[in-house]
Amino acid sequence: MSRLIGQELINHIQSHAGEPQSDTIESAGYYTIRQGKRVLNRTDFMTAMAAANGLELGPKSTGRKAPRKPKGKIKVTPRGVIALSACYAEMIGITPGEYVQVDMEDGYLVISPPQDAEPQAGIEESGIGMTLAA
Repeated sequence: MSRLIGQELINHIQSHAGEPQSDTIESAGYYTIRQGKRVLNRTDFMTAMAAANGLELGPKSTGRKAPRKPKGKIKVTPRGVIALSACYAEMIGITPGEYVQVDMEDGYLVISPPQDAEPQAGIEESGIGMTLAA
């Protein structure tokens, strides 16, 4: 069954006035089947009901979410990998697949963009060169 909208939805709600809310929502077509069970889409129903009454609630989303803010900490995985999140990569201007320069200064790892296009052979072998994974 297709979902009722506009005046059809208002008429349906009025004709099912004494019924439980969940039955009215389901009979108006605002449900999905998940794992063999009917799940009511109450938000979609309320949005359609508001629109039928001339109230526009605005777009569902404003588009892309803002990127994560850097927390200043990176967790080492059990395999010993240090994943560099996109916000840090963006801060230093690198893209996936590029090499980065890693230096040790005062007990801290300092990650910076490469000074030259190709990685130096000695750096990668010594474990200091890293590649940013996608």
